[in-house]
Amino acid sequence: MSPTDSLFEDFDNAGVYDKVRVWLESPNARNFVVEFGHDEAKIACDLDSATFDRLINHDDPPKSADRPVRWM
Repeated sequence: MSPTDSLFEDFDNAGVYDKVRVWLESPNARNFVVEFGHDEAKIACDLDSATFDRLINHDDPPKSADRPVRWM
């Protein structure tokens, strides 16, 4: 497992979804990345520039067959 992979949470989980909704209303919210497919979604919030570099330039973690779309 990549260190970046551990930043993603199950966005289909009601608790995670509710936590993210509250966070999005905060003036401290900076950014988020959602990975999704037909059957599952994961989200990571407030990522630093090094993490974005790994996601964009190194596909780290690689997109999975279950979540082929990464929206930043």
